[in-house]
Amino acid sequence: MKKMISIILCILLLAVLTTAVFAAGGVSFSMSASSTSLQRGDTITLTASAYSGEPGTSYGLMLAYDHSVFEEVSGSTAVAGALVNSFNNGFAFMFQTPTAYSGTVGSVTLRVKDTAAFGNFTISGSASVLNGNDAVSASGCSVSVSVVCNHSYGSWTNLDSTNHQKTCTVCTDVQTEVHTWDKGTTVKAANCKEGGEVKYTCPTCSATRTENTEKTDDHKYGAWIKVSDTQHSRTCSVCTKEETVNHSWDGGKVTKPATCKETGIQTYTCSGCKGTKTEVLEKTTTHNYGKWTKVDENNHKHICADCQKEETLGHSWNSGAVTKQPTCKEEGVKT
Repeated sequence: MKKMISIILCILLLAVLTTAVFAAGGVSFSMSASSTSLQRGDTITLTASAYSGEPGTSYGLMLAYDHSVFEEVSGSTAVAGALVNSFNNGFAFMFQTPTAYSGTVGSVTLRVKDTAAFGNFTISGSASVLNGNDAVSASGCSVSVSVVCNHSYGSWTNLDSTNHQKTCTVCTDVQTEVHTWDKGTTVKAANCKEGGEVKYTCPTCSATRTENTEKTDDHKYGAWIKVSDTQHSRTCSVCTKEETVNHSWDGGKVTKPATCKETGIQTYTCSGCKGTKTEVLEKTTTHNYGKWTKVDENNHKHICADCQKEETLGHSWNSGAVTKQPTCKEEGVKT
C-alpha cells in the first residue's frame, strides 16, 4: 500500500512541476547551506524549509545543480504528520487532508567532485504544491556557492622590472607582487673620473637590477709641488685634476745669523710642498769684541773679531792698593 502511495506521489509531483501556477497566496520554499565556499572533496549540506500561506496536500521541491561539479551523498525528507515522505533528487511529502505546512522539509548532502571546475554555482529548487487536483502558487529557492582552489603555488619567478609572479599548479591562478629589493651590492665603485654601478637583488625571485652612481669628489692627490714663489700644486692620480693654492709659510728660521760685518739669512718653509724662501737680516750693531789690552799708560783697547773694529778707551782706575808701605826712611807705593 505504501509503495503504491509513493508511486502516486511521484506522479503527482512530476505533474505539478510541469503545471502552471494559478492560485493566489501560496507557498514559498527556502534553502540554507552549511557553507558557501567549498574546495574539491568538500561536502555541503542544504536544508530546505517551507512557508505555507494556504494549505496543500502534495508538496514538492525538485533540486537542480551542475552534476559535473556536485554529486549526491545523501538526502532525506522528514515532515512530521505527512502521509508520505520521499527524497529523489528533491523533497516530496503528502498529507491526507489539505495542510498549511511551515517548517523544515529535509536536507541533502552534496560533495564537490575532485574534478570539479572552479567558480560560482547555483543550487536551485523548483517548487510545486497541489491541493487535491488544484495547483497552489509556490515559489522555489536557490543557494549560490563558490568552488575555490586550495592553491599550491610554485616558486616566485621574475615577471618584469617591477613585479614577480607565482602560479598555482592546480588551477593556474597567478599571484603577482612587487619586487622587494635588497640594499644593493657595489659591482663597480665610483671615483672622481667616472661613475659606478650598484646591483640590487630581489630576495623573493632572485631578479636583479642595476643603477649607475654619480662621480665622486674624492680625489687621490699626490704630493704638493712648488710651482712658483707664491704657489704650489698637486695632481689627482685618477682624473689628473690639478689643484693650485698659495704657499703656507711657517714662522721662519735663522739659517745664517747677521753680524756686524755681514747680513744674515732667515729661511721660511712651506708646510705643504716644503718649498723655501729667504729674507735678508740686516747687519747688527753689536760687535764681537775680544779682551781689553793695554795701549799705554792712559788707554786700553779691544778689537771686534768679526769686523776688526777697534775701540780705545781711557783706563778706568780703581781706588788703588798700597803695595809698599812708606817708612821714615823711604816712600811707599800705591798701585
